[in-house]
Amino acid sequence: MMLVCTYGCSTTAINVARALYNSHLVEWLCEKWGELSTGSISLLCRLPEIIRCDLDNEEEFQNMLLLAKSIGVQHIEVVVELKS
Repeated sequence: MMLVCTYGCSTTAINVARALYNSHLVEWLCEKWGELSTGSISLLCRLPEIIRCDLDNEEEFQNMLLLAKSIGVQHIEVVVELKS
C-alpha cells in the first residue's frame, strides 16, 4: 500500500510495506518539508466513498490503514494542512 502525501503543490509517496505509525509519518513529513513542525500540521485522508477522514491520532491512523486494506485500496491520498 502507498500513501500519496500532498502539501501545497508538492507530493511524495511512502510505501507502507512495514509497520507505520502516525507519529513516524508526521516526523517524516516534517523532515521532508522543512517549514513544517510536528505541532503545526494536521493530516486527512481520502478513500473511495469517504470524502474526508481526519487523522488526529494513532488509533484513527491505524483504523484508516485497516479500512483501506479491507476494501482493497492500493494507495491512500493524504493531505497535509497547517493547523489554523
